[in-house]
Amino acid sequence: WERSGWLELLEDAEIAVALFPLPGHAGSTLPASAPLEAVVDALLDTARDSTILIGFSAGATLALHAAMAAEGRITTLVLLGLGDGFWSAGSVKPDAAKRMRQGATDAFTRLMSATATSAGNTVEDVATFIEAAHSPPPLSGLSAVSARTLIICGADDAAGPVSGLTSALPEATVRSPVGLDHFRTTSSREVMTAVMQFLQR
Repeated sequence: WERSGWLELLEDAEIAVALFPLPGHAGSTLPASAPLEAVVDALLDTARDSTILIGFSAGATLALHAAMAAEGRITTLVLLGLGDGFWSAGSVKPDAAKRMRQGATDAFTRLMSATATSAGNTVEDVATFIEAAHSPPPLSGLSAVSARTLIICGADDAAGPVSGLTSALPEATVRSPVGLDHFRTTSSREVMTAVMQFLQR
């Protein structure tokens, strides 16, 4: 988030920012295997003065959990790199963690490991987080989310499509940038522009 310029964009728009590192990641006080309730409580405490939550990938699933737990306090959600694949790919997580620990050389694993270490994390901590990562809330329960929601999932993002997620949320706006994959989402200027336009409505 910092390297891509998100903080400056939000601060220039006079939107206060409180960063919440994922459990087990650099800067987090929570272990990678922290239970969901503890993570959601910590996230809502960090964002206690905000009505906006922005999350990417696993962070987006936590934002959904937090919005449901906050019972209406969160009025705006931005979900990046989140799609229907998160509700159907649970068996992939342990395998991804195993490949990271083994130093597998396939393109996906190398990218996962490089992304983890470039952000100051260890491969072991991120692998543990992947194994312990909490499933997103059931689609059937998302009707309880009253926040207006922006979903951005690139056309080349394996997490897509987003039809099920979009249908489950009462107030969802969707953007699917052409040529955008999962790992380039947070550094995309097109994504940043769409998010800022949504927040400033």
